[in-house]
Amino acid sequence: MSLSPAAPTLRSPARSSLSLTLATPDGATLKHFNSKDGPIDLGRGHKNSEDCRDLTKGRFRLEGSAVMSSKQAVLTWEDDSYAFLTDAESTNGTFIKREGEEQVRLKPGVSYRLKNNDLVTFGQPVQSSKAERTLSPSVV
Repeated sequence: MSLSPAAPTLRSPARSSLSLTLATPDGATLKHFNSKDGPIDLGRGHKNSEDCRDLTKGRFRLEGSAVMSSKQAVLTWEDDSYAFLTDAESTNGTFIKREGEEQVRLKPGVSYRLKNNDLVTFGQPVQSSKAERTLSPSVV
């Protein structure tokens, strides 16, 4: 079974707002977003950037963020009921893996509805000639 782009679905009653937490696979919170904040650009931030330390901003600076584009993806909301992730034509892709399913690379410009416990990977492993090592993606 493969992940499909966003499609019309039954909606639960609208809430006053929706929140989304991005966490590492071991459960550490990286970012926390709220639908009241509107669309959020996600991407690699500059070293020592205040936005990277702010849990509500979409900039990342983690081990592995080297394979993230500065504008990797966009997080949007629908009716304060659903969160959607759209790849922003990133260089190394944005991926979603759901329990029991294969990992799927998001098509640039197509919104995918996020579900509880989705595993999102920003980028893919890239061989670095400078560091002579493989740079790994950021997984949340």
